[in-house]
Amino acid sequence: MKSLYIFLLILFASISSNGQQADVTICWDTSLSMKDRNVSKEFSFLNTFFAENKNTSVRVLLFSNQIIKDEAFTIENGNWEKIKIYLSTAVYDGATSYSQIAQVASSKDILLFTDGHRNINLEAPKFKGALQIITSDENGNKEFLDLLAVLNAGKIINVNSSTTGTNTYVGRVMSGEKPLPDVIIFIKGTSRKVITDSDGRYAIDAAKGETIVFNQLGKEDYNKVLDDTTLLNIKLDDKAFVLDEVTVTENAVTTNSDGEKIATAYGEENKDTKGYAVETYKNDNKAFQTDASQTVQGKFAGVQVGSGLNKGANTDLSRIRMRTDTTLNGSNYSLVVVDGVPLPQGRDLSFIAPEDIADITVLKGLAATNKYGSLGRNGVLLITTKISQGIKSGKQQDLARLKNNIYEDELIPQKLKLNTPYIKALKKGKNLGDAYDIYLKQRQNNIDNPVFYIDVYNFFKVSDADIANRILSNVLEQFSENENMLKALAYTYQVNGNHDTAQIVLNKVLQQNPSSAQAYLDVALGYRNLGKYQDALNMLNEMAKGTYKNVDFNGVKKQIDAELKNLYTMHKSKLDFKNIDATYQRNVSYDAKIVVDYNDKEAEFVLQFVNPDKRFFKWEHTSTATGNRIQNEKLTGFNSEEFELIGAQKGDWLINIEYVGKSDFKNTTPSFIKATIYHNYGSPSQRIEHQLIRLSEAGSKLNLAKLKI
Repeated sequence: MKSLYIFLLILFASISSNGQQADVTICWDTSLSMKDRNVSKEFSFLNTFFAENKNTSVRVLLFSNQIIKDEAFTIENGNWEKIKIYLSTAVYDGATSYSQIAQVASSKDILLFTDGHRNINLEAPKFKGALQIITSDENGNKEFLDLLAVLNAGKIINVNSSTTGTNTYVGRVMSGEKPLPDVIIFIKGTSRKVITDSDGRYAIDAAKGETIVFNQLGKEDYNKVLDDTTLLNIKLDDKAFVLDEVTVTENAVTTNSDGEKIATAYGEENKDTKGYAVETYKNDNKAFQTDASQTVQGKFAGVQVGSGLNKGANTDLSRIRMRTDTTLNGSNYSLVVVDGVPLPQGRDLSFIAPEDIADITVLKGLAATNKYGSLGRNGVLLITTKISQGIKSGKQQDLARLKNNIYEDELIPQKLKLNTPYIKALKKGKNLGDAYDIYLKQRQNNIDNPVFYIDVYNFFKVSDADIANRILSNVLEQFSENENMLKALAYTYQVNGNHDTAQIVLNKVLQQNPSSAQAYLDVALGYRNLGKYQDALNMLNEMAKGTYKNVDFNGVKKQIDAELKNLYTMHKSKLDFKNIDATYQRNVSYDAKIVVDYNDKEAEFVLQFVNPDKRFFKWEHTSTATGNRIQNEKLTGFNSEEFELIGAQKGDWLINIEYVGKSDFKNTTPSFIKATIYHNYGSPSQRIEHQLIRLSEAGSKLNLAKLKI
């Protein structure tokens, strides 16, 4: 302890002049991750500071997701006991944001006590004063703290260390006149490593005599033995490469953009642009037989329907074959895809009436079937129904009238009644302060339960929005690596109108999952929710063009197309459409659109759409009915579906949901369903509404949304 005291005493000589009054701001991080801080060592630091600055004015800011408390103190003769008591009684709750304190703290010296685990407003802020960062957490976010120190020309003080032989080396890495981001900087023979920020800046701790290495692909490494010079601005030169001479010739290829459209695994495309053969047979209301399998038999080269050629053999379409009988696993039946949905092999397809089929397409070969992976190894049969074509042409049939489905259930509740022990305890609170104290006690037994924070947020949000948002932000603080819970958190923010924080969460999901189609779509629609329509348009356009590499957008292509058209319909006079394909520059409107998002792809449920005549149709997200779709969701990263009501019956519609359970019983992640409802879609009176429910018990039924047409 004596060596630590001497170390701090020497350090404070550079903070302020000895014996002179200093204007100081203490920023004390009270986020949940700081609850186990080493308070005694941080207080030892302040002890030393006030021994050198005996008479000074101090402002203390307690902060987590926002500034919680702001108090002023006057120190006389080094007595800081009141500040010690004030800090000792701090309550630790919420996520971490530095933006507010950076705006408020403007003193000569700023003492920031934190672990660097920021998760709201992720940019490193610029403080108005000499910044000293004090940390007692060995597991803190050192990379961010280094960046914060470099940006503010400040210092990092780890009060857990009493070593005086370590320096913080800072600087900037350039290539010519341009800063170099993402340069790896490490101390040879150690695990210490940092990466330069977007402006080429860095900070790293090392001892005199150690060797620092600067490394980036395509650049010559730079090595230096460290001395007393702690400011190191480095320029990295390009490596020299010798290339063999290569001659490239180009053959121009012209295509007819208005040529014949054909069905493919990726939707309708120009026939002239395909590098493989596609055979399509269209229904002219004369050619189709009484049995759809008879239509396929004999119409496509090399295609055989049925399990054999003998009389009485099974001739169902599910037994179609395009290749030989020599598959290793004994199954050589082709994959059948109806209106874009792959069906399980061997499923009875007698439910498809021949007169309801618009066309049938046969896809052979890897180029044609690679979307479906191993499922398409034996070829793919695409069936497009007239119902699907009606949707595309704007003449959608009311699916509730296609079958004799009569809705006879009693009124289904819209929200799950919460009877958890912690909610029961909160209801006993005599006032807001009492209820918050009860929450803190209940948190001890629920600190690792993400649903706890969402439920308690809903309890407090009517009484005190600040407390409610602080509690909810704990999900971001505690479960920042859990994709499913981050999605649930973003849904909660969106439903409650906090689109700014929702966008922060969605961007974090995208950073963690850069190959997820849904993550890109969610961020783009987040821009729309924020009123940043041009940003939304630009991002959706890049998705439609396939600019983002290694991302398969086919699962959400329908939504991308619809959102581009909707932005044109609603905001064309205010947006720049010069780089947008003409396909999307047309007005589209209909009665309503419903988009259903689910945070967990393994959640199994059934949606029920009930029309004013109490007739309904269902859409299933279950392993038995749509197992191939769920597999595709996991492979390409999407978790939503879009439904349109076109020419719908006037009156009150219901959207109900029945929770089936999880496809993996070991999965204990809570399941949330968000419905985004576009009322009067594409009209001047278009209105967007969000609804959110949590799925709890298997077999339970809830009303997801109500709308009037």
